[in-house]
Amino acid sequence: MGGVRDELRQLIQVLSEEEAVKTMDFVRQLHGRAGPRGVFDLLAASPAIRIRTPAPGGFPAVRPVRGTGAPASRLLIEDRR
Repeated sequence: MGGVRDELRQLIQVLSEEEAVKTMDFVRQLHGRAGPRGVFDLLAASPAIRIRTPAPGGFPAVRPVRGTGAPASRLLIEDRR
């Protein structure tokens, strides 16, 4: 019954140290023990994933637009009745 587990044990015996570390990181990530920081570290290690730094200054300030007339939410409610 433990066919898959037995095969995993055999494969682990032939892994290099680097491969074993990556495998352990993957298993921890699967079990949720790595947490969000660990997931970001795993993604950052992948050459296919690029994590951008936040833009300096954030978003530009905007002024809210003032509309006239009845709010759209009230018009929708009246239309549904």
